[in-house]
Amino acid sequence: DAVRSVEIGSGVTGVGAHAFDEFTNLTSVVVGSGVVRIGANAFCGCKSLKSVTLGENVADIGDYAFGGCKALNSISLPESLKRLGNFVFNGTAYYDNTGNWTNGALYNGCALISVKSSVKGAFTVRSGTRCIAGSAFAGCNSITGVTIPEGVRSIGSSAFERCENLNSITAPDSVICIGAAAFAGTGYYKNENNWNKNVLYLGKHLIAAKTSLKGAYTVTPGTRCIADSAFAYCAGLTSITIPDSVIRVGSRAFAACSGLTDAIVGSGAETVGEEAFAQCVKLARVKLGSGVESIERGAFYGCNGLVEATLPAGMTDIREFAFGGCEKLAEVYYAGSQTLWNQINIRYGNSGLAAARVHYNWNGGTPSHDHSYISVVTKQPTCTEPGVKTCTCSCGDCYTEPVPAVGHSFTKYVYNNDATTEKDGSKTAKCDRCSATDTVTAPGTRLKQTTVSIRNYTANKTVDYKTTITFSAEVREPVSGGQVHWFIDGQDKGAGDTYTVSKAKKSFTVQVKYIKDGKTLAESGVESVNVKTGFFAKLAAFFRSIFGGLPKVVQGWSGVEIAEKILIERLAY
Repeated sequence: DAVRSVEIGSGVTGVGAHAFDEFTNLTSVVVGSGVVRIGANAFCGCKSLKSVTLGENVADIGDYAFGGCKALNSISLPESLKRLGNFVFNGTAYYDNTGNWTNGALYNGCALISVKSSVKGAFTVRSGTRCIAGSAFAGCNSITGVTIPEGVRSIGSSAFERCENLNSITAPDSVICIGAAAFAGTGYYKNENNWNKNVLYLGKHLIAAKTSLKGAYTVTPGTRCIADSAFAYCAGLTSITIPDSVIRVGSRAFAACSGLTDAIVGSGAETVGEEAFAQCVKLARVKLGSGVESIERGAFYGCNGLVEATLPAGMTDIREFAFGGCEKLAEVYYAGSQTLWNQINIRYGNSGLAAARVHYNWNGGTPSHDHSYISVVTKQPTCTEPGVKTCTCSCGDCYTEPVPAVGHSFTKYVYNNDATTEKDGSKTAKCDRCSATDTVTAPGTRLKQTTVSIRNYTANKTVDYKTTITFSAEVREPVSGGQVHWFIDGQDKGAGDTYTVSKAKKSFTVQVKYIKDGKTLAESGVESVNVKTGFFAKLAAFFRSIFGGLPKVVQGWSGVEIAEKILIERLAY
């Protein structure tokens, strides 16, 4: 902020974007004769800046370069100027001074800087103008026609954007640079009758293409320039042929045309614009005509499918990252000698180009070389069907090979819980790659035979009246969670290893079952217990209840014998 004056020497070729942005105490700037370009926002917001002297070679001034320099009330643009960005002088005293405007238009030297939105009807750009600034006419909805005189070289980005009633435009052959969206939203742009097969021309200038454009396209012979971003994002475009009449291929003209495989640039073009073919990921071959002298920054950046490039002998400058990310670039066919190739200024970020094999003194014939194939699986194999591998050389030669089926992969088997006592169970797995399944035996899962019985089991037994009997169970090969259940006369009386029937008064049946989760795994035979219920049996039970058992003398007597003895004793008494 302490800097008050800046003088840029003749050895400097450019002022970078935001270089002196918001230097609020800066009052004067002198730009030397070596400077060609002043970047966007370079002096933006220098509110104390009053004096600016531009060198005679300044050709390009970026967006907002002097925007917001409130104290700047005069400036002279050099005749060398070729492009003027958007809103370069907005917010300056020079811009705000109505005395600098003529009939609603602000000119400075060879540049038309801006036109007020109040201008109506037909408008003719002043003779001698060489460039029209970006957004110069943007939003001038009352303008119906524009005549651009011979001599104008560039029309900035968005220059006529949203001039909805602008239906008539005359553009001279001298125009060689048209910025992105220069005519977007105009009446001319929106009139479908002006489009030819999804491409819009203005005189000898190609200004836009619809993203629905498909297949191969050849630019109309006689076309002078291709506007910035004209074909950007035309994913269906597969090849482009640019005739010799085209002088300039605009910045990002074909950016992100993801289906583009081949590009031919005619001999009339002097430069390939910044990022002109950036991110054309399928671009495999490019041929540049004999007139191309420079490839601008990032022109083929991200073209990771590029394998072959044909370059002219007059090439002098390949700028930063022009071939950045083109690591598959294998063959370069160069029309000049090795000596000339070594003189090209190949800047940083072009490692793919540096690694490619260069064929010198190339005369445009059919390449003769040892094939070097790159293999790509074009059809993935499945578990049961083979795939296809396509092998392609940079020269275009290709062949295919089968890729064996990969076979099923069964790794995660799940037990089906279906083993029995007779055989092992099974387990099933789903293929890791498809929906096929595989079921196999699960070894060692065969269930052991579980048995249960009543100890000292007798199919039929007889017991005295009111006898208490305890039964106990015997289980072989028990399973976890299994329980012994006792069934008396068919009714489940609960679980336990033993069961007691107290003072039985009637006959009953007893059975034991081994149960898990409600399922009977084993069961014993049914034991029938017959309880004596006759008079004398009950009488014997009576004696047992009184004497704790029968007198020793009558132990073993039958009930009849006991009764006779009692009767005899009564009579004797």
